Amino acid sequence: MRGSVIKKGDKWYISVYLGMKNGKKHRKWYSGYDSREAAEIDLPNILLDIQKGIVVDASTMKASEFFDQWLADHVVPNTSPSTVDKYRAAVKAANVVFGHERIQKITPQHMQRFVNTLVKEGKARHTVISYYTAIKSAMVKAVKWRIILHNPCIDITLPKEKKKAMKTLTAEEVSHLLKSVEGTPMHLVIFLAASCGLRRGEILGLTWRHVDLVNRVIHVTDAWTQSTQGVQMASLKTDSSHRSVDFNDSVKQVLERQKAVQEDFIRQREGNVIRLSDGRRHEMDDQQVCTWQDNEPMRPDYVSKTFKKLLKEADIRPVRFHDLRHTHATLLMKAGVSPKVVQERLGHSDIKVTLGLYSHVIPSMQREAAEILHF
Repeated sequence: MRGSVIKKGDKWYISVYLGMKNGKKHRKWYSGYDSREAAEIDLPNILLDIQKGIVVDASTMKASEFFDQWLADHVVPNTSPSTVDKYRAAVKAANVVFGHERIQKITPQHMQRFVNTLVKEGKARHTVISYYTAIKSAMVKAVKWRIILHNPCIDITLPKEKKKAMKTLTAEEVSHLLKSVEGTPMHLVIFLAASCGLRRGEILGLTWRHVDLVNRVIHVTDAWTQSTQGVQMASLKTDSSHRSVDFNDSVKQVLERQKAVQEDFIRQREGNVIRLSDGRRHEMDDQQVCTWQDNEPMRPDYVSKTFKKLLKEADIRPVRFHDLRHTHATLLMKAGVSPKVVQERLGHSDIKVTLGLYSHVIPSMQREAAEILHF
């Protein structure tokens, strides 16, 4: 396999000889270089990719065919099952709009039509952006694989964010809800969401290895995720999501009770063989904290569905389970806790995210601040 750099007109091209095909010399051409130097720099990379089997003949490849290859060769081996599900859904929607087109013919107009179609179908803004981001990632990979020269995901108009009033519970409502579910497996799940601001997957994925009862700290590292492949543990995706969250004595007491119940179940099951106080690595280290009575973990979808029922039974206005996280942050900020501390507890990557989400609390904080100084 040989490659050479050739000038045609005012552009430079890379030509790779791939051998004989149907009695003729078979070459693959790569265009778009403004200088000999740029083409020569890229030539070794192209030859290496061809040797690895990465570069394919995309002259007749349809967008749908490329998406299938992208999912199989990149997404499935490198992402979590839940992310694979999201990307498959995005590809399915994109194929309806331009899957029949040749991948090299996809333009920004196709991408804009894709986004507009999702909006017309009534997809939520976050779904539209999620699908678009997935397809954009696919096109980035198409450029890197040298299937296309330019990414068509440029200058695309995405739906604007519509401000919605955030739904949160009052401290009294949270207390009432917790009393109504006391003694059930959902009590600890709700308690951790409201008291520590953890996400649903983070709560269900929490193991005793990452709970420091002595120093009252939870180390958030994993999430219990659900996909078409079932439920499984997955590492958190961002650095900011990996965090340590302090908790108070009330949370400590509830956690200690839960651990005692789980230890008792293990002792009964194992005939009291396991010594849980000897400091050795034992079964409890990897035991998930929030479980059924038999120490089996809960499914994320069960938590969300049951939470709605529990609110109705407690005669509390409907909110999402995720709104307990918003409740946690809102109550802290109303109590005068620094937004920076709230950001760290929630695992936001930027303070701007926190301030943007909880801007409704800022005016009252301003009023309280104005009353502090009197000269």
